[in-house]
Amino acid sequence: MAENFAPIADRKPDAPALVDETRTVTWRTFNTHVNQLIHAFRAAGLEAGDAIAVLGDNRAELFEVLGAAMHAGLVVVPLNWHWVPEEITYVLDDAEVRAFVVDETFTGVGLEAIAGVNRPLLTIRIGGDEYAELLAAQPADEPADQILAGPMFYTSGTTGRPKGVRNVLTRAGMPASVW
Repeated sequence: MAENFAPIADRKPDAPALVDETRTVTWRTFNTHVNQLIHAFRAAGLEAGDAIAVLGDNRAELFEVLGAAMHAGLVVVPLNWHWVPEEITYVLDDAEVRAFVVDETFTGVGLEAIAGVNRPLLTIRIGGDEYAELLAAQPADEPADQILAGPMFYTSGTTGRPKGVRNVLTRAGMPASVW
């Protein structure tokens, strides 16, 4: 199963799990935030196999989102921060993204990009009060039925449009080429 963080949090609760320019996150806090985010994704109707796009800097909250998404069985689509809104909109549509996580640094380009998407998206902004409120509204207990998922990267493509490349996982959670 994918409950990888709980044993580390139990063994080293106060040890640093994440360190960025503004803060240090302990393993206990990291595990709690991952659990709360999994609950938030599920409460929003996201299911294993759904895609979630992320646009952000290297900050602790982004890694909490990545850990939660992958443990909830969500396909993570990392977005290039150099892309213009039209390129982001294309990937959001092409990957059939159901949730969009955007760092406050990229809120302008992110909001412009999602304006072009013709379906509802769960949108989470990290780096402000909205993120803390989202976490606080969710239970911290270990979510049931976790399943490990992987990313879908977009290549530059040769036809003028990026192409999504998805890692197919087996039942054991290992890439098919390794299993």
